[in-house]
Amino acid sequence: MARGVRVQDGRRERKPVPRSNGSLSPQRAERKDGGAAPGLRALLSEPAGLLYLQATAGNAAVTAALDPSTPPARFSVQRYDSYEHVEAGAVESFMEPAESTYMVGKGETPAQIARKLSVTVERLLERNRKKVHAFAIAGGGHEQGFEAGDTIVVPSDKLRVREPAPGETVKTDQKPVTINGVTMSYGEAMAMADFYKDFAAMEAAKPAEIKALLALVRKQVATPGSVSQADWDTASGGRYMDLNRKNTAHFAPSDARLVPASGASSGSNHKEAWEANHRLALDAAQKGDRDRALAINAFGDHFLTDAFAAGHLFNKEDLMKKVRLSLSTTEAVEAFASPVATEVFKDPASKPICSVYENVHTSFKTAYGRWSINSASRFASVLEGIDARMPDVLENSIAAAVHDDLNAKGVHVSNTKASWVVKGDDNLEPTALFYMREAVAQSQVNVLNAVGAATVDYAKAFKAVWDLAPQPDTSGRAEITKAVTDLADPKSATTVTAVGAITKANLQLIMDKVEAAGEIRKIK
Repeated sequence: MARGVRVQDGRRERKPVPRSNGSLSPQRAERKDGGAAPGLRALLSEPAGLLYLQATAGNAAVTAALDPSTPPARFSVQRYDSYEHVEAGAVESFMEPAESTYMVGKGETPAQIARKLSVTVERLLERNRKKVHAFAIAGGGHEQGFEAGDTIVVPSDKLRVREPAPGETVKTDQKPVTINGVTMSYGEAMAMADFYKDFAAMEAAKPAEIKALLALVRKQVATPGSVSQADWDTASGGRYMDLNRKNTAHFAPSDARLVPASGASSGSNHKEAWEANHRLALDAAQKGDRDRALAINAFGDHFLTDAFAAGHLFNKEDLMKKVRLSLSTTEAVEAFASPVATEVFKDPASKPICSVYENVHTSFKTAYGRWSINSASRFASVLEGIDARMPDVLENSIAAAVHDDLNAKGVHVSNTKASWVVKGDDNLEPTALFYMREAVAQSQVNVLNAVGAATVDYAKAFKAVWDLAPQPDTSGRAEITKAVTDLADPKSATTVTAVGAITKANLQLIMDKVEAAGEIRKIK
């Protein structure tokens, strides 16, 4: 372990390394303590800086990683964008009444048939009115009935998911959902899980906040990419970026075939998150509260649809643990931060952005004065300082690189109905969207059929939906493990390039956030 570093509570704590005369060497401090180390390394008392990297690493970053000459256009959050969740919620035309048919026996009356099938005579006749005949009865008069051998429809209050015909263009629409007095479409309610820890938090939110977020969702739907990360963060009261940092519930359950099981998995994953919300929705439906049940279910279906993105098919906690094992020493962090910073400063635009800032920590003033962050080595100390305070930030940035690589290249998957190559997020493809909608439709059907029900079979309800979610096949598992091998290694040049591209794209935002924290200031 490097001099000037001690471990407390499992985290590295760094101290300036004194020279023999008791002063600080600017050269030594620049590399080991970043010149402004005490200030910069305390910069993350609240989500800022590279938290935006981990949350906004998108497909454009991967494009830049593969071709550094291509400037990244924009960055998406590590999950489907709002407009994609809204699209996934357009499912009502996937539903139909769960009706059956019955062949009328000789001499059977509508009343006899209705008793046998547990429906009312009125509903039976209304549903089959085109087959109703008037039969003469003894003593005069007529009564309604069916011809023997007729096949009639047995009406049902239950719903089922309709199987569209091959090539059929499915008309899609959405149920309205009301949460805390604010009405939105089912898909819009699905998108809201990006902004709240759980449904209870959303239900307790002020209507003004929900309306502000809903307005941004609708803006993003109308013009994808028109809403910035800062917009979301402001509308959510500063909560959005912190939720992005802790978004393990948007990724898959632990699977040692894909990423070595770390033993650190908390059980926070998209399957568990969806099942927990679906159970709550079924309970609310069983109590007769249909509207609240659908609102809860919409929130939970956000996590269901995350399962349809290639970049979410690994367990994020396991991956971050694997990365942390590679960054367990000060030397390893410095060995990663230095080339990333060098990658950032290869771009001529980086130095002008960083060099207008100087450190503000007074302990350095008497030694050699304040200095600007005008070199790769000084910027590397910013990255090292962030890692010293919040180790999961660099882990998240590397997880983002794996996530984006898989979403862009695709993974071979299958469900109980089909096999295909799923991509994800900004690369949402038609097959995934079709089965995503079918899964959301089945989820809604489960809830609607549970309204007022005497009992609910949770396991059966879960299975009916999850059977539609894609699972990596043999080829897909190989594709995921390759991405993990190639990109989850901090020593990999590919990883350095990918994280460097993410950093370059957000450099001004990083410096702004560090300045807002009072750890650096613009040179006067």
